[in-house]
Amino acid sequence: MIGLRYHTPGNTKQVEVTIPDGETFGGFPGPTTMVVLDTGEDGPLAAAVREALKDGQKVDAAAEPTQPGVPSQVPMWAAQAALKQAGVYDAINAQILSMEASNPPVFFAWTMGNFASRQSAFIATLASQFDMDDAHIDAVFVAADQIAQVAG
Repeated sequence: MIGLRYHTPGNTKQVEVTIPDGETFGGFPGPTTMVVLDTGEDGPLAAAVREALKDGQKVDAAAEPTQPGVPSQVPMWAAQAALKQAGVYDAINAQILSMEASNPPVFFAWTMGNFASRQSAFIATLASQFDMDDAHIDAVFVAADQIAQVAG
């Protein structure tokens, strides 16, 4: 089942779309998680979200952070800067860049995505591939949030 979850960073409303393995949504294959910045925008994913909402599919409220003080999402650039500080960016970046042909949604989320969501399947997949536990991921999100506040 496709998962839809609202995010409201700042004054914007976004919908995170989680597509399970073996399913497609808006022309995008799973498994992946993407964020629609504005459900009124053009494009197949936004159109599919609008149709799902019209058909009565429920949208869950944004998930609470794993631990108090851990942001539910951070700007992707800040997440990548925090990973660089943690010494794992180069390995993760090389892995994802090699996925351009085999997993375009992951490639484009990493290279062009606006936000990294703490509870997304994308983050869970990266964490498992690079042996990062919840505490490590939480620390990266806290560091990314601090980077965004200082540099953003």
